[in-house]
Amino acid sequence: MKTYKNEDFFQVIGHISIFFATLDFLISLILVKLLKEERYSRKINETTTLGQKLKFLNELKKTDVKFQDIFEKLKEFLPEAIDISKERNKFIHDQWVFKPKLINSGKIERIHLEFKEGNIKIKKPGITMEIQELHFFLNKIGQMQIKMSEINKLLDSGQSSKREMSLKQKQRKAR
Repeated sequence: MKTYKNEDFFQVIGHISIFFATLDFLISLILVKLLKEERYSRKINETTTLGQKLKFLNELKKTDVKFQDIFEKLKEFLPEAIDISKERNKFIHDQWVFKPKLINSGKIERIHLEFKEGNIKIKKPGITMEIQELHFFLNKIGQMQIKMSEINKLLDSGQSSKREMSLKQKQRKAR
C-alpha cells in the first residue's frame, strides 16, 4: 500500500484551485463574446463569483445572446457547471487538516466554518476525503474546462464568420 505525504495533497488541492480559476476565466470570456448588448456585460465585474456568472448565464434568454445555436449548446451542460461551482468554496475556503495518520493512508480531513449572525461555528465532524476523491473532482472540473473551451472556440469562429460577412457586404457596397 502506498504511503502518502502532505505534498501529494498540496498538489491536487492546488490543481483544484487553479482549475477553478481557469474555469472562471473561461466563463468570463464566454459572457463577453456571447452577450448581445453591452448593458448585460456591466452586470459582470471582477468581483462577480463563478457561481453568479453561471447563474446569470442560466437566466439568459435566446434574445439576449449573439449566437443562439452556441448558447443552446452551452445550456446543455450548464446545470453540471453550476453543480461543480457549488463545491468551489468548500475546496477553496474550508480548512484542510493534515493529520499524519490520515495523510499516510491517502486521506485528509476538511473542516467547514459556518458564519451565522456574526458568529463563527466549526461544523463537526469534519469530512474525511480520500485522495482519489480529490483527483476525481479535479478531473470533473477539467472536463468542464474542456467543454467551456469548446464553447469559446465556437464563439471565436462565430465572431470571425460575422466579421467576414460584414467585410464582404462592405466590399460589395464599395463596388
